[in-house]
Amino acid sequence: PSSIHLVGGASMSLVDGSHGSSRGSPHDLRRSPRAIHRGEPPLLANNPPAPQRRYIHHVEMTKLCPDAKTALSLSGLKSGDTIAVGGFGLGGTPETLLNELASREDGPTDLTVASLTAGVDDFGLGRLFEAGKVKRMISSYVGENKNFEHMFFTGQLEVELV
Repeated sequence: PSSIHLVGGASMSLVDGSHGSSRGSPHDLRRSPRAIHRGEPPLLANNPPAPQRRYIHHVEMTKLCPDAKTALSLSGLKSGDTIAVGGFGLGGTPETLLNELASREDGPTDLTVASLTAGVDDFGLGRLFEAGKVKRMISSYVGENKNFEHMFFTGQLEVELV
């Protein structure tokens, strides 16, 4: 068997199908079910050989990290990058990751953030605005965050409403 290693630690092994069953071959139509079950060759001598099958065995990869600090360290996030933040309002936002990112004094800055909302003060995205980590915001609704409003009106923040 040969292996393919994918980015992120996943790997897949390709195994030659000659070690497996020949069921499902188009040539099986020319054999009786009992002959197929016993693994007997096709009845007609002039049948072309069955194509080799390949089976893919997937080794499951995990993206779970023990904590937000480790996740951010492994992410490769750097200053000037763009991040997409999920959630709707206060629900479903990655609050733990955003809090860790906001608390890092030596962490990335000048981030572009794409999110449905700009969050609220003292929570999630609001913490990024308080820490001065965001340079540009791409959003649809921005009405609940006073820090965002201040940064926008003082020219510290570029905004794209979509």
